[in-house]
Formats: sequence, C-alpha cells, structure tokens
Amino acid sequence: MMKSLTLGASVLSLIPLLLGAQSTRPARISGTVFDSTMSAPLGQATVDAVDANDPLRLWTTTTDAKGEFTFDALPPGRYAVAVSHPRLDSLGIRQLSRGVALRAGDRERVRLGVPSAPTLIGQVCGDSIVGQRLGYVRGVLRDADRAPLAVSGTVRLHWLELSITEGGIGRQIASVEARADDSGRFTACGVPAEGVLQLRAWSGGDSTGVLELSVPYNGILLRDLYVGRGRTATVAWRDSVPLTTPESAADTAAVEVRVRRGDGTLRGTTRTGEGTAVSDVRVSVWGTGLGVRTTAEGQFFLNDLPLGSHTVDVRAIGYLPTRQIVDVLPGDSGRIEFNLDRMARLDTIRIMATREQILERRLAEFELNRKTRGLGRFIPPEALERHPPLRVADMFRTIPGLRVVPAAGGDAVVMRGQSFGQWCAPELWIDGVRTVTNMGLDVLVNAQDVLAAEVYNSGAAVPAQLAGFTGCGAIVLHTGMRERARR
Repeated sequence: MMKSLTLGASVLSLIPLLLGAQSTRPARISGTVFDSTMSAPLGQATVDAVDANDPLRLWTTTTDAKGEFTFDALPPGRYAVAVSHPRLDSLGIRQLSRGVALRAGDRERVRLGVPSAPTLIGQVCGDSIVGQRLGYVRGVLRDADRAPLAVSGTVRLHWLELSITEGGIGRQIASVEARADDSGRFTACGVPAEGVLQLRAWSGGDSTGVLELSVPYNGILLRDLYVGRGRTATVAWRDSVPLTTPESAADTAAVEVRVRRGDGTLRGTTRTGEGTAVSDVRVSVWGTGLGVRTTAEGQFFLNDLPLGSHTVDVRAIGYLPTRQIVDVLPGDSGRIEFNLDRMARLDTIRIMATREQILERRLAEFELNRKTRGLGRFIPPEALERHPPLRVADMFRTIPGLRVVPAAGGDAVVMRGQSFGQWCAPELWIDGVRTVTNMGLDVLVNAQDVLAAEVYNSGAAVPAQLAGFTGCGAIVLHTGMRERARR
C-alpha cells in the first residue's frame, strides 16, 4: 500500500514538467499571397512574421511561384504577418499584413491578397470613376543619366475617344497631365481601361520620346519612365529615306525634318515565337529618324539615340507589326529581343457578292467622289485588299507629292503647300469629321479598319467643304469593319 502511494506521488510530480513541455511545442504559420489585380499568385514576395511583443524579433521567408509561404518552429505568441514586394509599392499599397495569435502546437493558415482593381482605383482616384471603365497610370520618373535616381517633372497623356451620334462616329482627343513629385512618383487618373495612350514626360530640358502604351483590362498601368538628354537635328528626307550627300541636300523633293539624336545605343534580335531568327526586319525608333534592317541572324544595332524611354517600331513582311517601349541608358543599353507573330493567311477565296453589295452605303460618298472629283487620288477597297497596309501611313508612301516622315508620335504625312518648295501637314478627315493630327495616325484609326481613302495633294485640289486654313491638301479616310468575302 505504501509503495503504491509513492508511485502516485512521483507521477504527480511530473505533471508540471509535462505541461511545461507542451506549452513550448512549436507552432506554424503557412499561407498564400495573391495579386487580385493580376489574377495570379504573387511570387518572390518577402513575408515577415513579427513578434507583436518584441518587434525586433522577426522571421523572414519568400513566397514561391504559387505564392505559398511557411514559417515552422515559431514559439507561441501574437504575430503580425507582413508582405513586401516592389509591385505593392508601385500600386501604392503601404501595408499588406494580418495579425495571428498562436498557441503551442497551432497550425494556422492565412491568406493575404492585393485589393481588387476597382478597390485600388477608388482608393487612388476616388469613387467617382469606379464603374466607368476608367483607371490610372502610375510610376516613377527617373533620370537616365543617373539611373535609378528619381526626379520631379511632368507627364502628359493623350488618347482617342470615340462617340457615336446620328451623324456617325466622332473622334476627340482627351488628355490629362500629372506631376511627378520630388520622389519621382506620379499618378494620372481617368485613363480608359483597355485604351491606347500616347505619353511623354519632361524634367527640365530632359524628356522621354513619345511612348505608346496600352492600359490593361483592369484599368491599372504601372510603368517607370526615364527622361534623358538629347539634341535636335535637322535632316533631309525623301521617300522615307534620309538624304546624307551634299547633292541631295539641295534636292527640292527633300523634306527638312526635325528629329532628336543623342549618344545612346540599342542592340537586339528579332525572332519568331519558336526562337527562329528573322532577317530583313525594319527596326526604327520614333522621333529620331533612325532605323535599320536586321541581319541574316536577326540582329540589329542602332546608335546616336537620345537617352531615355522611347518607342521602337518593328515591321516585317508576313509578320504582325509590333511596338515596344525601351529604356536607352548611357553606354550599352543591353540587348533586347522582339518576338514576331506571323500574319494569318487566308485560303484562296471566291467572291460571291457584287462590288456594290460589299461597299454598301458606307462607301457611297467615296464612290461618288471618285467619279466626280478628277483632281484627287483614290485608294479603293480592292487596292487595300491586294496590299494590306501594316500602318496607316503605308498607304501614302508611293503617292507622288506626298512624303511619309518620322515624327515624335510615329509616322506623319506631309505634302506640298501653296508654295512648291514648302511642305505642310494636310487636313485629315475620318468618316466625314475633321480630326486633329497631333497624334500618330495609328492611334486615330487602325490600318485594318480603313476601307478606302481619298488624297488631295494640293490646296487647289481640295473640295471647298474639306479645305482648311493652311492652304494645304487633305486626306480623307473611310473606315468600318472590312467585309469578309464568302468562300
């Protein structure tokens, strides 16, 4: 009996020790980080578990490609789980965190998510634009010479707005200006979701080129911009090829064009999606008048470029044209690769509809003008079907008296003014509406949507209802969805 009591007392004496061991059993936190604006996990994010009672004690890990993270062997206590990532900073999210209380042996799973795009747009720009398919452009303005140093400056954006009225489709140019503060941060609200923008930024005498950017479907576009030094040069231009010899400078057919040049370089390669090099691809930089063709290995090299962010235009026969923003920095800007997609080719088709049925009422005015206005040149639908233009300006390259010249926002078309030795910008009419021409032609209208065109390449040839105040000629575009011929 005494022996049994002694054993019981020994067991009782072990209970505090057992309870103490249980209270120190390690706990665990696991979870995921999801970016709602991208509808994808947020990989390579830094996750900290911070002891709420002692902020100097923290545990750190990184999310994998699936956004997963795990903290093992945490002592019991209260924690703040906080996430940091460059994208969060770009979105303007100051903190993404959640509190967790752990007891010994707990296995807690948490989910942290970037707020949805509508929520962020409301927080950044105000609730008034939520639900209107509008968003914002946000980024940091940086100095190309001293990258990644941020600088203050101005960012201006333009885009095309379409309106449908009883008189047809109207086109207006909308714009917004944003200020980059001393930290270089700027936010431009009210841009159209899934819209195409033309943008340019300045800081003092430095600037970017004119950049063409597409706003994602969620309405949030994040892009840092580099402003850089450059110089203005005047070159003689004819048939889209610069003239460099002394004799050509006196050629009355040449057009004097102001372009930007500098000390930057750009090199790269053009390939198909399968990785095959593509040769004889035209690579040019907007606003510089500089362009080259790729070698047999698909390689190209451009120098004399102004520093900063610029739009590179890439074209090749049989491939879809593409544009990309590149940052030209001092020295060698590194190698950039363009992936080209082949154009879809249609099988041989047999036309089953008459010409009048295909043109319908949309081209009735074009047909009337072609028959009655002998001073104009007319590009009919069949000509565009035989030789589909990659860009709108491509339609005018072979018309006498017209020149396609480099411009800040892409190609521009000029023609002779009232004085034979001068060149001027023609009036531009799209579907019966006079249109401003301070943006690239391809922003105003898609080349694949042009059904026909009229060209009046002198002031005297312009019909009275199309004449402007400059005495220059006029270009008239008729647009719409191209008819598909039936098999």
